[in-house]
Amino acid sequence: MQRNSQIERLKNECFDILIIGGGASGAGIALDAATRGLKVALIEKNDFSSETSSRSTKLIHGGVRYLEAAFKHLDRTQFSFVYEALHERGIMMNQAPYLSSVLPILIPVYSEFEKLYYLSGLKIYEWMAGKRKLLPTTLMSKSDVIKYFPLIKEKNLKGGISYCDGTFDDARMNLIVILSAIQSGAVAANYVEAKEFVKKNGKIIGARVKDLLSGQEWFISSDIVVSAAGPFTDDVIKMDNPSHENMIEPSLGTHITIDPIYTPAHMGLLIPKTEDDRLLFVLPWQNHVILGTTDVETKPRAHPKVPNKDVDYLLKQMTSYYRQVPNISDVKSKWAGIRPLAKEGVFGTTASISREHVIKFMPSGLVVIAGGKWTSYRKMAQDLVDDIIKVFNLQPKSKCITKEIKLLGAQKYTLNTQEELRNTYNISNNLAKHLISTYGDLAFEVMNIAKNGFSDKIVDDYPYIEAEIVWAVKNEMAQTIVDILSRRIRLAFLNQSVAANAISQVAETLKKLPEFDNVDIENLKNEAKYRFENEI
Repeated sequence: MQRNSQIERLKNECFDILIIGGGASGAGIALDAATRGLKVALIEKNDFSSETSSRSTKLIHGGVRYLEAAFKHLDRTQFSFVYEALHERGIMMNQAPYLSSVLPILIPVYSEFEKLYYLSGLKIYEWMAGKRKLLPTTLMSKSDVIKYFPLIKEKNLKGGISYCDGTFDDARMNLIVILSAIQSGAVAANYVEAKEFVKKNGKIIGARVKDLLSGQEWFISSDIVVSAAGPFTDDVIKMDNPSHENMIEPSLGTHITIDPIYTPAHMGLLIPKTEDDRLLFVLPWQNHVILGTTDVETKPRAHPKVPNKDVDYLLKQMTSYYRQVPNISDVKSKWAGIRPLAKEGVFGTTASISREHVIKFMPSGLVVIAGGKWTSYRKMAQDLVDDIIKVFNLQPKSKCITKEIKLLGAQKYTLNTQEELRNTYNISNNLAKHLISTYGDLAFEVMNIAKNGFSDKIVDDYPYIEAEIVWAVKNEMAQTIVDILSRRIRLAFLNQSVAANAISQVAETLKKLPEFDNVDIENLKNEAKYRFENEI
């Protein structure tokens, strides 16, 4: 998908809905509205999912801690939230099965009470998923726990409870949702910023926007404007009403990537209680291990810096459950994302401060969505589009179909697709697995590019090949080296040092592409070098 064609359409067409924000929420709204036949535009001032939506714990989950809170406080709203998220978990994993997988997660137990407590709670968690449940929740013996987690502390260990959630590639899921929306008729572009709203008789009729790459500005006419700006929601609201009170309570969550010796490849570990009564996940992801997350008050900002004390905190918490833990020099990558929690009281419900989403219609006609979490992105979008149709009396061509939709890359995907790719192109199992788990059935098109002189690996010890750079530019609107190494392939989230070493190779490939004939590639290299040496 060429960005230039999307820009031209944004300049020359009028829309039913203009969405500001290209993260999970905005992407989901674009897909839902476009598949109902509405005319949709989406703009994102940075790259798609460049902020919170690429910085998650990589889990598709109902939320075990919300279920625990629901029991402790007898909170029916929290029960409802978990129930809905568990059902959405199944829908989301079915939308793009090549991007997700079932992940058993172990809770180690050190007393008989803990065993009964966690087993009963997680059996209820399993039951609440109904027909969309994954694998059964099971008791594990002490010897099995040690077998799978040889570095775990053995003193007083009674065994463990294994339950299941899903794991996925968040940035690529975000991108594929947007590309699927475009396939359904939406228009979307990254690096386009909303500068100001245009109003007529006090009602918003569109926005003046700027292409941050070319510097061009123009007006996009739209009957409805939606803010899906995540942690930057208040900035968008104040473009409409500068005196409006803040609606978002931003919370910083830090993750680190460490060596894959702390979990088996097929199972994660949940640290159920930290020194400050939080829980932490130790999860396998793309042949590495992710540890996270923290929860710290912050201010909205792009590319948030990872506090050193948060990294220290994460490493320290492992000492309660592991007899051998990484030190600071073992951290391969670190990143922080800002959760856009709805401020308590602003939306009028006590549930707002959880991650349940909230929708608000402003007097100007601006529609704001806030809160929620990745797993519920589809339901958030459905609720918002349903509300818009009612309030603005729109006439869509169809009802919501996103429960059944297959996203790009999944439309011809089967469990045999990896073997078909390997045999068709005579490539290694490792490369075939990587390409299928990244592109689904589109991997065949990536390999066609590889056949034409772009088959070299980008870096040693990782499966990425040059063809993926070409594909990202020509079909996924990648505009910078950071876009490619952080979100089209996930190398920077796995190992920042290796990503820094890959910059020159990516730059050399970009020089071969006509799309970059008039681009200052040295500037892109410098930007990537700075980002990978500091914060992703």
